[in-house]
Amino acid sequence: MTLLEEIKEANRSFLAGSSLQLAEGDRFVVLTCIDPRLTGFLEPALGLSRHRALVVRTAGNQVSDSCNDALRSIAAAVYVKGGKEILVVGHSDCAMSRFSATDVIESFRKAGVPRSAFGDGDLRAWFAAFHDVKANVIRSVEYLRKCGMFPANFKIHGLMLDSQNGKLEVVRDGDSIKTESVVSDQLVATPSPARTPGPVSSSVQAGALAPEPPPLPAPATKGAATTAGGRPGALKIMANPASMMDAATILRDFVVRERQNQKFQNTIAELSALIRKEKNPSVIMGELDRLVKEYQHEYPNLPAALSLLRKTMETRGPGGSWLFEALARILD
Repeated sequence: MTLLEEIKEANRSFLAGSSLQLAEGDRFVVLTCIDPRLTGFLEPALGLSRHRALVVRTAGNQVSDSCNDALRSIAAAVYVKGGKEILVVGHSDCAMSRFSATDVIESFRKAGVPRSAFGDGDLRAWFAAFHDVKANVIRSVEYLRKCGMFPANFKIHGLMLDSQNGKLEVVRDGDSIKTESVVSDQLVATPSPARTPGPVSSSVQAGALAPEPPPLPAPATKGAATTAGGRPGALKIMANPASMMDAATILRDFVVRERQNQKFQNTIAELSALIRKEKNPSVIMGELDRLVKEYQHEYPNLPAALSLLRKTMETRGPGGSWLFEALARILD
């Protein structure tokens, strides 16, 4: 029985109300979150035993170029303590997926710590916040697979734990994944294929088709003005967008200017993945709300653009297909 099979069996036992601890065997590494709800809960839910599990905890169970201490600890667990496999264990309702720069700044203020103590960059990037907890687990797994510190055939698994009932979900099976580099389609947005005209489905009533989304401005070119940070300059400044075209221009300009930021690229990839699988426009708008709140101080016209987008959505009804298409084009 593989380690992953052992853990799944232990989890089934846990959900059934009994306790099953893993048998003696090779040590393995667990990268999980600092959330206190996992303390004393993760171990029985996965059947972790004291002498086998080497547990590393970081905010949001993350490891990346900006989390060198986490990578150092994992490497030590493998090469000093003898860990033979790695489990990245995320959990539902992670606070890092609900990160609010406004709330954190307020915490700074109450503690008497100036905002400048954390630099002048994006706080969301500094804290490595994310939107999608599963995509975040996959990202950590892929980072560990590609960082060069572990053999190509080293087993690295990605798991999700329900914070309420302890149910385990495997999102990356290291036993079956190929050793070649894998890029998840959940993390990388792929261009939509060109559409060809075709007959309208009989299920669509006449006049019910949503209008085509507005044309989008062209991306900034190499000759475009740049900001002090090296990002392309604004294509057009509109404090109060008067049309969907204005709103699309503002949103597209925002995406183009921030695209060089790796953390922003990850956020956009998560949002693009959500747009592809989510059918409820309100969920998409909620994610956009969180994104806009993080950047509204630097881009003061973003809230007005999003407000116009929301009003248009409410006017056109709950279908939302036009919204998904427009956002896909904006984020492309």
